[in-house]
Amino acid sequence: MERLNKRQQQAQETKAAIYEAMNDLVTEKPFERIRIRDICERANISPGAFYHYFSSKSDLLADRYYRTNEQLCALYRGRLSAMHAVDALKLYIEEETHYIRTRIPDILRPYAQAQIENAEKWVRREQEATPVIIQKIVEEGFKRGEFQGGYTPEQVRSFVICQIQGMVYQQCATHGTFLTDDAALGVVLDVLERMRR
Repeated sequence: MERLNKRQQQAQETKAAIYEAMNDLVTEKPFERIRIRDICERANISPGAFYHYFSSKSDLLADRYYRTNEQLCALYRGRLSAMHAVDALKLYIEEETHYIRTRIPDILRPYAQAQIENAEKWVRREQEATPVIIQKIVEEGFKRGEFQGGYTPEQVRSFVICQIQGMVYQQCATHGTFLTDDAALGVVLDVLERMRR
């Protein structure tokens, strides 16, 4: 692993402080009411330091989205691609569920706004991680004969994506209370298990 010089280390620490400040603040008040000044005070940095890395709150939110996608892609490259497709889908859904549980529903609307405001950056990046990763897992699983029940790859892919999107919607609609227990998640995982060959 390449060793960071002092400047790179400081940059990494400053960005980490900004991310942590934003994570803390969104648990305390709506995204719209968070000011750059609030982030800077919480991160113990100057506004100039913030603007060195981000042009706005939306830019920070977009960066957070990209980092989440990169983490999911790394999970696929590191573990999921070598697993039985059903196990990979179940683990992916569990990881997504953990993320949904730990994010505040108020943050999803600002994410959509950040996508609009940062559209030029957004379209230059790869497609969203979840649909692409689910597609890869399902395609590889069908090639290896790991599904039963007469489903098509598109049906399995659609089922998984719809379940994840539904959990996000319900978590937002119930202001973060939908996923307080594992009942909904258990049903989805049971259905996937019945698809295993």
